[in-house]
Amino acid sequence: MKNRVVSLLVVMTMAFLGGCGNQEKTPEPTQEQTEQEKTSTEETAREETQKETEGQKSSLLTGTYKVPLKDIYIDTPNYHEVEEGYMQIFTVPDTKYVAISTQRKKSPTNVTEAHEMATEIFIKGMSSHDGGVNSINITEDEVIDVNGIEVYSFEGTINYGRVNIHDGWAKGYSFIMDGIPCQIIGSVTDDSQSQELIDEIDEIVTAMMESVRSEE
Repeated sequence: MKNRVVSLLVVMTMAFLGGCGNQEKTPEPTQEQTEQEKTSTEETAREETQKETEGQKSSLLTGTYKVPLKDIYIDTPNYHEVEEGYMQIFTVPDTKYVAISTQRKKSPTNVTEAHEMATEIFIKGMSSHDGGVNSINITEDEVIDVNGIEVYSFEGTINYGRVNIHDGWAKGYSFIMDGIPCQIIGSVTDDSQSQELIDEIDEIVTAMMESVRSEE
């Protein structure tokens, strides 16, 4: 009798221990799963940053300009709009402006030629604004890629001559689109030449260049 009781206790103990051993354990995440979760988090962060950036650009640029007879679209700021021949000016008088210049009858072979051709139109078009443009002094330039478009990027100052005895800070981009030379240039004409205005024009001109496209 005693042996039966002992045997029964042994069987029950083993059954209990076996049951405990069969309990499911939460598996540790594999390295691959950890990497996937990390990648997903990074992608979400990038998407949120992109949406935020696009929102900021949309607040800077409120309209769209289409180059006549060409498939060229460029978003523009909410400044006073002035048409001047082969160029379009968006201005806050005596403070700042951006201009889009195109040379529709010439076909450049590279972005340097495009810059020279478009600058010629820009200087002619500005003859009745801010006392005209005497010269553009480029202090920094480079050829870059913006959304698949080869671009001549430049920064410097513009001498305005009669009205403004000071030089105005300027930044621009020249490129070839739909076979013609194009240029986006912005300048601060306010006497203060404040960093706040410079930063604003820098941001707007860059956003305009990034908005250049062949379809509306």
